[in-house]
Amino acid sequence: MPLCPVQILHGLTSVVRGWRVTAWAIARPISYKYPQTKRESSTDGHLTHGSEDTESSRYELCCSYFPTSATQEMLDMFRPQLCPFDSNTICTALQMLEWFLPISLSPEKSCFGHQLWFHEFMHLWEVCHNAPAWEGDMMRLMARLARCSIGYIDWEPYIPLMFTRFLHSLKLPVSYQNVQYSKHHKLGVGAMALWIISVLVS
Repeated sequence: MPLCPVQILHGLTSVVRGWRVTAWAIARPISYKYPQTKRESSTDGHLTHGSEDTESSRYELCCSYFPTSATQEMLDMFRPQLCPFDSNTICTALQMLEWFLPISLSPEKSCFGHQLWFHEFMHLWEVCHNAPAWEGDMMRLMARLARCSIGYIDWEPYIPLMFTRFLHSLKLPVSYQNVQYSKHHKLGVGAMALWIISVLVS
């Protein structure tokens, strides 16, 4: 049965008032008590690829209705959980951030958006070079950011890092001084392609 305009307006009003209700209502049924197992069961380092892409698109639509203060509020909540030594906690936090961080803000409002976390997250990914379980979420977050911010982000300092991760993720037989890299990063091919195309267009 289709929703009436009053119901739609009420739903949008609830989303705009605050992101917490929307985020937790959606994420609560998705228990992330075993992120390591779920990620290792998928070749692209995520849950079932098709269903997750669909769900992520739905969440992304919600983000456009969040207030400007939502990014800082999310960082205040999830930043203390970004501990690379606690795999379960950081996987849950990055999954939530990937789903709900507002990344499609206008360039004039970027100081309320990706400028609050972009370099910090890239540095975290750079120092955690041992193929962590959460890097699939990080890759998708950066791919979406690149798509929504074409021409507004200087990716050049991070291009060596990104392509090194891509190379290891594709498991190509490349070695340095006859020593092959033993860690295989699990990044989704779709996310890698989206990032490359978005950066090339920039």
